[in-house]
Amino acid sequence: MKTFSRFAPAAAMLLVAGVLSSVGQQATAPAGGTLPPPVKHDALIPEHGSYLGAWVLRAPDEKTSLGLLESQIGRPFAIGLHYVGWTKEWPNEEMQDDIAKGRIPLVSWNCENPNATVASGADDEIIAARARDARKFGHPIFLRWYWEFNVPGGQHTGKCLGMESQREKQQTDFIMAWRHIWQVFQKEGATNVVFVWNPNSTAPPGALDPKGFYPGDSYVDWIAWDKYDQIGGTPFEELFSDFIKGYGKMGKPLMIGETGAHPAFQRAFLEQATKALKGPYSQIKAFVYFDAPGHRPLPWTLSEEGIQALRVMGADPHFSPMVPSAKAPR
Repeated sequence: MKTFSRFAPAAAMLLVAGVLSSVGQQATAPAGGTLPPPVKHDALIPEHGSYLGAWVLRAPDEKTSLGLLESQIGRPFAIGLHYVGWTKEWPNEEMQDDIAKGRIPLVSWNCENPNATVASGADDEIIAARARDARKFGHPIFLRWYWEFNVPGGQHTGKCLGMESQREKQQTDFIMAWRHIWQVFQKEGATNVVFVWNPNSTAPPGALDPKGFYPGDSYVDWIAWDKYDQIGGTPFEELFSDFIKGYGKMGKPLMIGETGAHPAFQRAFLEQATKALKGPYSQIKAFVYFDAPGHRPLPWTLSEEGIQALRVMGADPHFSPMVPSAKAPR
């Protein structure tokens, strides 16, 4: 919600048929080369229960905001959500604070240049620098590059996605860019980075079906979904039923990358979320609340009642998992 090569373009166009993998299908090797072997790394899937995380905007800086909410709910979060621009350096001070507090950073990395440009290798200096910095960081990182890509009117999506009239090219360019970023990270040894493919729901007007943009199983560790209660009072299970139906059988851990509810409905929303994740929606292994106004008509900032409901949710043993510290990749 918040926004603050190896492959030449001509070669990318020849890969349309092979690149547009169906949902759940393994990735195919790029033309003229071989696909790197799957990287053996910890995908950070909790053995039981679900991680609890948040993005918080309650103070001038992220560290203070997140720490304030943690003090109010009586526990640290397992995930700290962050937003960074394409050319901005990360991991940063806020992510260092995550590690100090026992959290794992969830990095929302903006797109900026067209996906075809990224896939061509033109931005490799930027990508490789971030990969090297992530490797030196030496702790696990969730990375969701170009989240909510399927909402063309989003704050960071239009220029990157390309012309709406060329849907097949949009899909190809996105997949090629995603795979290229993944390959650069592997080349630089940043195996502590866990790749999270994170579309928005198809509820917003003009939202695209994200299935044609899936990069392939070999390039994706988690699948996430962003969706908010835009109406007020929509039951949690109803809100995320499409996510479970569409992606629950793909064999990937699922994450709610962003969600929120109007203050009048926050208590019920969080109670319903707890019940669902402990029951029929147990494939969801991470839940991240967006504690900020957003840019929609309904605010999602937690009320006092909402904070108490989140406190109860956080005290439930189902949400006790914390991410173990990781050694620096070799």
